[in-house]
Amino acid sequence: MGRPDSVDKTAPTRGLAEPGEMVVVGYPSIDHIAVLEPGMFPGKTMLVAQQWEPATFGGCAANVAVGVRRLGIASSVVFPLGTDEAGARYRAYLASEGVGLAHVQEVAGRTSSSYFFLHPEGSLELFFDPGVCRGWAPMNLRPRPADWLILTVAPLPAVEACLSIARSRKIRMAWQLKRDEDAFPSRLVPDLLRHSSMVFMNSEEAQYVCQSVGVTQEQDLLRMGPDILVVTRGRGGCDVFAGSRRIKVPVVPAVETDPTGAGDGFTAGFLFGLAKGCTPEQAARIGSVVAAFVVEAPGAQTGLPTLPALERRYRAFWGEALPFS
Repeated sequence: MGRPDSVDKTAPTRGLAEPGEMVVVGYPSIDHIAVLEPGMFPGKTMLVAQQWEPATFGGCAANVAVGVRRLGIASSVVFPLGTDEAGARYRAYLASEGVGLAHVQEVAGRTSSSYFFLHPEGSLELFFDPGVCRGWAPMNLRPRPADWLILTVAPLPAVEACLSIARSRKIRMAWQLKRDEDAFPSRLVPDLLRHSSMVFMNSEEAQYVCQSVGVTQEQDLLRMGPDILVVTRGRGGCDVFAGSRRIKVPVVPAVETDPTGAGDGFTAGFLFGLAKGCTPEQAARIGSVVAAFVVEAPGAQTGLPTLPALERRYRAFWGEALPFS
């Protein structure tokens, strides 16, 4: 595409300076997570077997921002918090994690919340209350050229604002999908691909993107603009497409407690790896390790590892030190 920030898609990214900051746009969420009794189905009175108490902090943007910050990369979040008690708690928590708050807006009303119901066989039902995020757009968002702009699921005006920044500035943008056609309508998909250096999606989301741009093979999406495309496949690991290569990376075994936020953890680990100069394959290995930590604890951010914890498990599973150690 001739972007000034394009890189050799199969080589280590050590020629890139570490980002000034990972600026992550999306929804915040106060997550309420419950595991249902076996045999529950829509139309039947659903019985809760276990509920995680208290509610946990979530939302894709903060999940990614906290993930990279715990590993040592500067990050900030771009979203609104309500004037309620939940908003105050979330702001204090993010500050305690060292996540930047310069782009957090305080808006009169309730902070957005999610209600997760996990079926024992692994399926998930999610109900989301957007609260003050409904129709929100960021104000005065001006990332520096050294920053990386990370777009997660967000209100449509916020998505359009990120696209405008990516079009007009020399800045790397990573796009993490959710199958949310309000946030990512098919009319915007070609433009989002064109201006994203990296794209993260699962298999279902990849089908939606392929249909939106009229291609049949996931790797064909690289022709639309991204340098790196990652498709996660649950317990099947992930595929990383970079240049002419398709790289398969397995999941890292874990004792699963709660899958909420595993994809966001993977993204955080992958971005951290690239920022440290890793190849896409090495970054995906790091992402898989971070995702394993996430599923072992209740809530999307509870289990996110520090760098020493990541180093130990990476060595234990992959049989070698982190590439930049």
